[in-house]
Amino acid sequence: MANEGIVVKGRASFSSHQTVVGKKATIVNNAESTREVIINRLDHLTKQVKDADLPTNERDHLVSAIDSVKNEAMKESPDKSIIERTLSFINLAAPSVSAIATAGKAIEELVSKWTVN
Repeated sequence: MANEGIVVKGRASFSSHQTVVGKKATIVNNAESTREVIINRLDHLTKQVKDADLPTNERDHLVSAIDSVKNEAMKESPDKSIIERTLSFINLAAPSVSAIATAGKAIEELVSKWTVN
């Protein structure tokens, strides 16, 4: 039997990114898969920062900030406000390196849509 209609996944809350509509609807963006995507993007961002032509001090501060975001994201109940503030710092600290700023902004947008348990 085909899955038709609206499928909602969540714990007593409803948000649009937890909902899919249509035949054979499935949910692929749940909290755990979003966490994995965020952590993978943070790993990629760390590599970009380490490879960037930045002063050592600036590079070290950015890597430390990224590690802080990653550690928070890996917690069972991460505090999104800590993650968002730190990502804002990263975006402000590396505006001259467009690839880093773009990657940081993309992670920030993903985190803003993340529904943590």
